[in-house]
Amino acid sequence: MRYFGVVLAGGSGSRMGVSKIFLPCGAFSVLERSVMPFLQDDRTDEIIVVLPKEDFENGKNILSKYTQKPITCIVGGQTRTASSRLAILALKDIVGEVEKGEIAVAIHDGARPYMTLSLLSRIYDAVGETGGVIPVVKVVDTIRDENGTLNRDSLVAVQTPQCFDFYMLEKAISTAGDFTDDGSLFEKVYGKITLIEGEPSNRKLTYPCDIPQSSHFLIGLGEDLHLLVEGRKLMLGGLEIPHIKGTLGHSDGDPLLHAVADAILSALHQEDIGALYPPTNPDFKDIPSTVILHEVLARMHAEGYTVNNLSVVVHAQEPKLSPHRRNLECNLAYLLDIDAEDVGITFKTGEKVGTVGNGEAIYVSAIVSLIGE
Repeated sequence: MRYFGVVLAGGSGSRMGVSKIFLPCGAFSVLERSVMPFLQDDRTDEIIVVLPKEDFENGKNILSKYTQKPITCIVGGQTRTASSRLAILALKDIVGEVEKGEIAVAIHDGARPYMTLSLLSRIYDAVGETGGVIPVVKVVDTIRDENGTLNRDSLVAVQTPQCFDFYMLEKAISTAGDFTDDGSLFEKVYGKITLIEGEPSNRKLTYPCDIPQSSHFLIGLGEDLHLLVEGRKLMLGGLEIPHIKGTLGHSDGDPLLHAVADAILSALHQEDIGALYPPTNPDFKDIPSTVILHEVLARMHAEGYTVNNLSVVVHAQEPKLSPHRRNLECNLAYLLDIDAEDVGITFKTGEKVGTVGNGEAIYVSAIVSLIGE
């Protein structure tokens, strides 16, 4: 099956008051963010973008710099239904006559700039079940109509992208009137559609308060090296790693946590942990590095920041640390109060060169990004 993407960005933005697709969303516009997952996805062959007539040239120029795969820009209609039909006609011109099961088209709302590559992939994977698939999320607010409160346990909110067998969708569109989204049309015609779990972050920008506000980011770099000696525990990332040698230090000698702590302090423009916990002070003898990190995190929160993500490189000839990767990522995530997917750890040997390569030490470097709370 071949896959195509459609981004419906032809709305006037009447509720927003401005053309929302050109609003900044980080370093890119909302329009670019909505298109990017299709550009990054290996299975997507081509993208059709529906733009408003009055902003067509502007939108086309913005997208012209993306050359990873073909992007066809067309002018939208007066309604969402009209724009969707125009996109289907444009795709028809590209693929010609097709049979069921040959082409899938994912239709995405251009005002949803937070769609992920993972969601798009899951949508593609599920389209073969019924020929139509839509992502949904549970309703968290209390919902009511004029007769009273509804049971939200049975309600879900529909998102995009919605993916369809092109042959089936084209037949459905040719027989239907206006529709609020392509999923409701497909279900009306064929009686069944596949639901998959969407993503709460995949929200739609509708009102001015939905516009993402810029956040203040800080970046910090930390490094640490500890010798390996007999008679000590090997502490790494707050975990004890089985080995015949351990890390030498005035504290418990955890080079990973020390590097992370120094990275956070560096981002905050504060003194390093050597100044906060001097090795000459007997009160800090054998202190757990988790205590040191806790103090550093308290200082970070006092400045109004939280950890956004962490990247670490651990240099060690021995022991072999890759089997401990997941446990280390999860423990670091727990200590930093972030998702484990926001922690990346790379392991390197010293290629039997120098202190690390001869198995005499472990060296760690860490880069951390902080975001204003």
